[in-house]
Amino acid sequence: MSNLHTANDFAKWMDPKKKEYYIDNIILYGSVALRGEGKDIDIMLVHHNTVFEEIQRMVFERRFKDAYDVFLEINKLLQKNNYAPILDLLEIDSCNRALRDDLLHIRFVDVRVFSDKQFYDIEYSRNITKTFFEDVLKYAWTWNPKTEKFDIPMRDVYKISPVK
Repeated sequence: MSNLHTANDFAKWMDPKKKEYYIDNIILYGSVALRGEGKDIDIMLVHHNTVFEEIQRMVFERRFKDAYDVFLEINKLLQKNNYAPILDLLEIDSCNRALRDDLLHIRFVDVRVFSDKQFYDIEYSRNITKTFFEDVLKYAWTWNPKTEKFDIPMRDVYKISPVK
């Protein structure tokens, strides 16, 4: 099974839950977005949810050993904050395998990064590659629920530049 197929499985699972978890968009970036295949799957969830912001902070502090560990912590924090659990993702074989093999990496980006300098600066400081967003915009794809594919260029949805 291809990593693109796994990314699609994840997006099909996540899309109906977007409102519940305050997620604006599901974005595929990295090698799978660029070439349709790659060694891992990079998904960005653009959100307005403080739980996800806390998870992202913890990820950048390197508090987790792998993608599965991150997933379990996401589930725990969501439930602690009165959200529904997300363990049903593990029922999708491709996603379960990708999480356990440390191949499915989920990055959480607060939607305010695109309009608020404070959030942009925080996100900018988290990146080893200072051109991360500019590079991602070149080849990242936003999930399209109508076609059930990642076929909307991220650059058509979001603009990344140092906001004032």
